[in-house]
Amino acid sequence: MAMPQWQGAGAVLGYLSFRSEVETRSLLAAALCAGKRLALPRVNRQERRLELYWVGGLEAPWVAPGTWGIGEPVPEKCQPADPDGVDVVLVPGVAFDTHGRRIGYGGGYYDRLLSEVGHDLRENAIALAFEEQIWEEVPAGEADFRVPIIVTDQRIIVTGA
Repeated sequence: MAMPQWQGAGAVLGYLSFRSEVETRSLLAAALCAGKRLALPRVNRQERRLELYWVGGLEAPWVAPGTWGIGEPVPEKCQPADPDGVDVVLVPGVAFDTHGRRIGYGGGYYDRLLSEVGHDLRENAIALAFEEQIWEEVPAGEADFRVPIIVTDQRIIVTGA
């Protein structure tokens, strides 16, 4: 939260962690308490893309279990969010390397989303990871988004991506 990108952000695109991911609820709650606008993704499996919504909180009525049991916005209770209105995006992943390459869960949802947003937002994409998720090298293709900043429990990695 002390990073300048986070401090200067008026609007954040976050995600609700699941399984063994770095826990995000406390960070997202702090963002809301600080007066930041918070967008969360909702998986559209038919179109294989993420739909973004502004949420007023992290529980019902704004959020409910969605695809794969991950907390997602309830569209009837939230307003659609345009990624161009976001200042910082938190990016999940399974594994990362110091060059910013990442392995997600295989759907390409974040790669597609981040390929469509403006340059400023891509520069302010931050991955949250445990140090054990940092590998020497992660395989990546041309369409795979490279994360410019990775924050682990031990360090901040500026990847140059």
